[in-house]
Amino acid sequence: MKTFILFISIFMAVTTVSAQSSLFLADRVSGNLYKNSNAGDIQGSAFFKEDWLPGVIYLGDGYRADKFLLKLDLYSNELLFQHEGQALAVVNPVKEFVLTSPLGAQYLFRCGYMPIDVNDEKTFYQVIANGPTSLLKHIRKNINERKEYGSAATIKEFITTESYFISQPKGVILKVKKDKRSLLDALGDDGKMEAWMAKNKIKIKSEQDLVNVVNAWNQNLHKN
Repeated sequence: MKTFILFISIFMAVTTVSAQSSLFLADRVSGNLYKNSNAGDIQGSAFFKEDWLPGVIYLGDGYRADKFLLKLDLYSNELLFQHEGQALAVVNPVKEFVLTSPLGAQYLFRCGYMPIDVNDEKTFYQVIANGPTSLLKHIRKNINERKEYGSAATIKEFITTESYFISQPKGVILKVKKDKRSLLDALGDDGKMEAWMAKNKIKIKSEQDLVNVVNAWNQNLHKN
């Protein structure tokens, strides 16, 4: 009898902990209570956008959820959704999601790419040129510690780093720089794209230059 009572007590305790750690919702999106990366005395922000934005989540099973306000924590690589005033981190496997700004700008994020550097299949990338060949932007937030001159106090702050990748049609992912040679090598150009860039006086000096070239590559303009 005592053994049975002990078993029931343990079962109820485990069930309670499970219920508290994960919230399952009717539209098939589930989430854990979010531990704020911005908590404490860290200066700056861990988020892609500080405000909650309307968005659409495409789950790994193909389900589309569009009822939530969303936010992306770039420090913890967590997609958050707001439910009844609480911030929850999505537990379901996510394929991609879209955030929409108040002015209508849309930001597409996707995961599931091959591991590269410290990134794995769960890492979210912003897709800034979408197509058979995609241009991906990875935004990372890290915490930096420093001391101001003459002070013993340590200041913690979020710092942002950005890196770019080419995702090829067969799934290979390659890191690129804001550099013509780096981009053309990643695209696998045979000289036609480089000639097209020279003809159109395109130099790789900015993110928009990268976007323009990858979009042209997908539209086969480099063959003209």
